[in-house]
Amino acid sequence: MKIEIQDKGSNTKQLEMTLETSDIGPKIKSELNKIRAKTDIKGFRKGKTPMSFVKRMYGKRVAIEVISEKSQEALNEYIKEQDFDLINQPIMTESSIPAVEDGGLDDDCSFTYLLGLMPDITLTGISSEDTYEYLEIDVTDEQINERMEAMQKQVGGHEHPDDIVETDIVELDAIELDGGELKEDGHGMNFRFAMDLVDDEDLKKSILKLNKGDSFDFDIYKLERDRNDEYVQKYLMKIEEGQDGDAIGRMFRGTIKEIHRHVSAELNEDFFEKAFPEHVTNEAEAREEIRKSYITGYQSVGDNMVLKKVIDTITENNQFDLPNEYITQLLKDDKGSTPSPEQLEQMQESVRRQIIVSLLIKKLKIEVSHDDMREKVMQEFTANFGGMTLPPETVDKIVGNAMQDEKYVRELSDRVLNDKLISGVKDAVSLDIKQLKEDELMKVYEETFPKPDEEE
Repeated sequence: MKIEIQDKGSNTKQLEMTLETSDIGPKIKSELNKIRAKTDIKGFRKGKTPMSFVKRMYGKRVAIEVISEKSQEALNEYIKEQDFDLINQPIMTESSIPAVEDGGLDDDCSFTYLLGLMPDITLTGISSEDTYEYLEIDVTDEQINERMEAMQKQVGGHEHPDDIVETDIVELDAIELDGGELKEDGHGMNFRFAMDLVDDEDLKKSILKLNKGDSFDFDIYKLERDRNDEYVQKYLMKIEEGQDGDAIGRMFRGTIKEIHRHVSAELNEDFFEKAFPEHVTNEAEAREEIRKSYITGYQSVGDNMVLKKVIDTITENNQFDLPNEYITQLLKDDKGSTPSPEQLEQMQESVRRQIIVSLLIKKLKIEVSHDDMREKVMQEFTANFGGMTLPPETVDKIVGNAMQDEKYVRELSDRVLNDKLISGVKDAVSLDIKQLKEDELMKVYEETFPKPDEEE
């Protein structure tokens, strides 16, 4: 085997590899012999098929597989020996493979690759002396009050009073009317409606004066706002399959069967124990927990913005030569067409940022282990299933199943790497924390990461 290497522009090398017949011939012969030993073809004893016949049937496939395997092994070994730090996979630009129809080679095989190399630079802008603005949410008393009230409702119970208030759910037994009177054999059903969705204000006022057991007349299609005919017939009128809902009248008389009222929990020891996973004993501690949960909930917003700011700054302050010949080759299509200046500029910017990120990962000594990925699987499972606690053996099974999906594992590894990169960057630099109200924070975020259709 012969390998020649030469410079091909900035941070680009061209590698020419020649595999001689002696490099691959023995392996091809060995593989064909294995096939011959297993081949059972009518007219020949098993394992005694003539080699010329085996070559004709399997030679081309075996030869190409061996050539591919040997060339890749040789390429990887050479890159490792030379300690080349590549920005991406080598690009094969030329190849010469002789006829292999009969599993043999008349001439040597040659391959030409372009290698894009990482630049040798020392990053600046990533030290404790470098300060970056870090934005986090400024939690208002109003937000804390709303969250507290929601938690009180969630923990609270239900009552069935006789009177009605605007936040109640009312359960009705309803019967179809005909000219203001109950229709003989009229359509009847039981359903519930929300008082705060009653569309007619006069009807709402009249219902609020009623009690359990009282009746009132109503147009069922106008009872709740923003309900189409399909919804009304299916969920209120309870029309069965095959039944013509349009043949049933609009007017009904409903008798109040039950009143359902959600009662918020009181701010007492029982509520704090049920509502907060951590030890909270009073309202002040509960409000502080809510404030911290808001900050945690918006942490990814601040994290992603500061990471982008750090990468942007480092990219701007650390200039280096790009492997432009490699990038140009990377952009060429199947026909070998040269990319446009715009395409080349976009790819150069992308590669420059990719290099910076790779150098950051190396500088911060970031690695992704199996334990890191296992922990991430459980974090995502817990987030998706409301903090559910599972036995260790169930956890292992869930993680094991998830790790069988190659696509999921790649995506998971990227997420873990991004988390570790954010954490490493935040630890390495100084952060100037600035608080913004929720709407202001999200406005800055959307400006930092505009949606594709909003980009100019």
